[in-house]
Amino acid sequence: MSGLSNLGIPSLRTKLGGALGNSWQGARSLVDGSVRPQAHEDDEGPPPDARDPARMRAVRTGLIVVAGVLVFLTIALGYAAARPPSYTSQALVAVIPSDPAVNVSLPLAALWAEVGSSDAVLDPVARELGVRKSVLADSLVISQSTSAPLVSVTVTAKEPDVSSMWANTAAEAVVEQARQNPVPGFYLRQIADAQVPREPDSSAGALQYGAVAVFGGLVGAAVSQLVGVRDRRRAPHRHSATVTASG
Repeated sequence: MSGLSNLGIPSLRTKLGGALGNSWQGARSLVDGSVRPQAHEDDEGPPPDARDPARMRAVRTGLIVVAGVLVFLTIALGYAAARPPSYTSQALVAVIPSDPAVNVSLPLAALWAEVGSSDAVLDPVARELGVRKSVLADSLVISQSTSAPLVSVTVTAKEPDVSSMWANTAAEAVVEQARQNPVPGFYLRQIADAQVPREPDSSAGALQYGAVAVFGGLVGAAVSQLVGVRDRRRAPHRHSATVTASG
């Protein structure tokens, strides 16, 4: 041993051990560096969540509103297509002063419009036509003109000749009622006979369908609000169940 020491063996062993130790540390650092993931400078964080709750609620609301509009428009169009055609005829009765120097009276026209809608006119007309008074009342509208002393007698029926016949019969009954119970200084005269309509009444126009679409949209919005309230009520229960499961 002393000979080896004299030959410089211990110092050689020390140098070899140090070299091997340094080599091992370097190799370990190289391995650790190759295994450990390195951060990228261009990493901008996690991608945005495509299932954003606010966005999903907005999309759901829009879909429900559109569905409401389509459903109610479909119902309206189906009803218009299935409904049988109707025909409307109109007769006019004028309130005329006996003295030409006397001004016409709009209040008298309103009075006779009320009389024409009463049982004093409906009962005899229903008997003459051979129909129930309720059926006649549903088809007959007697009103006053707002700009002239006229009484409008309008009938809507499923047959064109029925509408004109009923309107003329009701107008004659109003004139007869005024003859039996006259108002001094005035009398009634039918100045326009109801004509047989050539075409059926027009179906609902763009305005009516627009109103249906708006109503359907409002119903859809209300349904969307109710669904949102339900989801907000269920949210705490789902959160507590998730916490319990993770625990």
